[in-house]
Amino acid sequence: MADFLVLFSDPVGAGYRMVQALTAQQAAEVMKLINPEALVSVVPAEQLGVIDRHQLVADWIRLSQG
Repeated sequence: MADFLVLFSDPVGAGYRMVQALTAQQAAEVMKLINPEALVSVVPAEQLGVIDRHQLVADWIRLSQG
């Protein structure tokens, strides 16, 4: 299993959750089970070392809230 950062947005708000899954698609499906209405985007945890997590989440929220 690998770790993934799953960004989500729904009519109530937006956020992120770390999810363990075999694939990025499976990580997205896990979030959809928790929140069926959410838009989701998945980032492999191994890529987070070179990404500013706070900026990533802020950009996701800004873009997903339109």
